[in-house]
Amino acid sequence: MEWFAYGLLALIGLLMSASAVYAFFWAQKTGEFRDLDQQARSIFDETEPEGVVTDRFPGRATRASARPQHAAAASKHS
Repeated sequence: MEWFAYGLLALIGLLMSASAVYAFFWAQKTGEFRDLDQQARSIFDETEPEGVVTDRFPGRATRASARPQHAAAASKHS
């Protein structure tokens, strides 16, 4: 009975791998990888320009004002 479980897992793994390879070639054929820079910028608009942090989280500093922890630790030892 153990061989059945291993065979089933191998078959599922093979099907998932084949579907990933198929998806990659489909995306390449339809041009999904042609202009990655333009597609990366397509999520920004006038209310959230590229390079400007506009996300706010309660109780957290923004990325621009937050210092890395290693820099804060180094300043304590100086």
